[in-house]
Amino acid sequence: MSVEFDAMHSEYKQLEMELGTEVKPSFRRKHVSKMRDIKVGIKRLDKLMNSLLNVQTAFKIMISEIPTIDGVVLALGASPLRPKHIYVLNFSHESGVSKVDDDFARSKAADTLSRKAIRTLISKDAGSVTYPGTYSLFFFFLVDKH
Repeated sequence: MSVEFDAMHSEYKQLEMELGTEVKPSFRRKHVSKMRDIKVGIKRLDKLMNSLLNVQTAFKIMISEIPTIDGVVLALGASPLRPKHIYVLNFSHESGVSKVDDDFARSKAADTLSRKAIRTLISKDAGSVTYPGTYSLFFFFLVDKH
């Protein structure tokens, strides 16, 4: 995704340089229109990348802060009562696992779950005009009562 982001930035800079040398009004209008489209794409990708970073950070913080977490339920849809998609990740609490291994497993699980959420959002065109409503992402953390 960062490659696409960098490509858009370089294309925008190239169009900016070409625009400065051209004097034909029709050419300038065409370039300004392309630049506007690229700028909108850059803003969308930037917003998506920031959202993805926030999701990953939230997962890592929650999983590291709550030692008795049993699992995570990710619900994607208009409402948590009637979600379109549900992902569940359960953690085992074996006594033979060292603290370092458990931390690594939890960190890896957080990365995996956040990637699943991200892929689903992208593949299902969350927030696109094809779906009449909005998609929301709901996280439910299952914690042991003991």
